[in-house]
Amino acid sequence: MIRTRNPKTVKGMKAKEKILDVVLELFEENGYEKTTINDICERANISNGAFYHYFKSKQDILIEVLAEETKDLLEYYNSLTPESAIEKLHEFLGFQFQYFDKKGKEFVSRVFVIELKTKGRFFHLNDFIMAKLTRQCIKEGQDKGEITDAYDSGFIANMLTSSILHSSFNWISSQKPGDFRSFAMPNIERIVSVFQEPETQNRKESS
Repeated sequence: MIRTRNPKTVKGMKAKEKILDVVLELFEENGYEKTTINDICERANISNGAFYHYFKSKQDILIEVLAEETKDLLEYYNSLTPESAIEKLHEFLGFQFQYFDKKGKEFVSRVFVIELKTKGRFFHLNDFIMAKLTRQCIKEGQDKGEITDAYDSGFIANMLTSSILHSSFNWISSQKPGDFRSFAMPNIERIVSVFQEPETQNRKESS
């Protein structure tokens, strides 16, 4: 589960948001490894003591960024209105994939490294809202008769999230050009089609 250190005052919230904004700029400009605490403090015009009041390390900041993305993805998911649960699944996963592209390969690889090094003490990738929303969407598709109920929604969701993780590793290690969506979405569509009810597939092909 993601854990963050939240300031209790409005002033504290603004200070923390300023640090996060600066950090994201520096990560995009210099990359995660080359960005130092001193760089962050200098850009944000704060002391080292002020930084450590809100964050223990760069790793702590990265976890906070992930927590913010969790909130954004949930808001986007709740704003979707397609009648088809499968369309909803593709739309919100596409939104998540754009986030991978925006943050870049180094950022995504660092997330995996932190999970491995901390052995899930701070967060676990399976706890991310993406995995939970994927299962919710699969269950909705089963209730609507779009996806077979011969398998548990959690099983299908796990296959999808496992495919996303596999695509992530391929994307990070690949020297070929291409955004993350081009690596991940084809496999997602193939897996969904395996569990999709034939009647739903026929309606999609005829539309």
